[in-house]
Amino acid sequence: MQRPKQYNKIIQETDDVYASYTFVGGEWIRGLFCKTNVPAFKIIGFYEGKSLTQEEADVSTSEYLMTARQNRDRRKKVTLDGNPDIYDNICGFANYAVNSIANATFEDTKHESRETSVILKSTQFIPAGCEIRVDYDLGQRSTPFLDSLLSRGLPRSYFISPAYKQHIWTYPGVDGPS
Repeated sequence: MQRPKQYNKIIQETDDVYASYTFVGGEWIRGLFCKTNVPAFKIIGFYEGKSLTQEEADVSTSEYLMTARQNRDRRKKVTLDGNPDIYDNICGFANYAVNSIANATFEDTKHESRETSVILKSTQFIPAGCEIRVDYDLGQRSTPFLDSLLSRGLPRSYFISPAYKQHIWTYPGVDGPS
């Protein structure tokens, strides 16, 4: 698939993935895509951002908050604001899919050189050009993240269907239709 000219651009990229635009719910939104074939269980990147105090987290309106355990004391938690518009956080561009059809997941791991270590990891082989989607509700019975998307008028089918995996996007910058 080819994006229209105004959306056929790279927002951020690494060796394996890039952020660009995808078509969801009748509009073009940002998303995360594989630049190369990504094997199952590969670490795609770290969820980066600013550590917030509990007071900051309680009043934050950011849609990119992630709770993680601290590496030096795994019993303590911290909230990260991973807004990719502010912080170098390419993983923040990954869109939502329910757990049963998501092709990647976030894991809270331990990495000594970091305060927190939330990684984005593929759960299956993802071909180059395919969008990367994760379950921000982390497979829980309650689905506050999905509920917030539905409250905006987006159809449930966009998030519970594996159809997004059939769309193989052309790498941005390749000339196509205007």
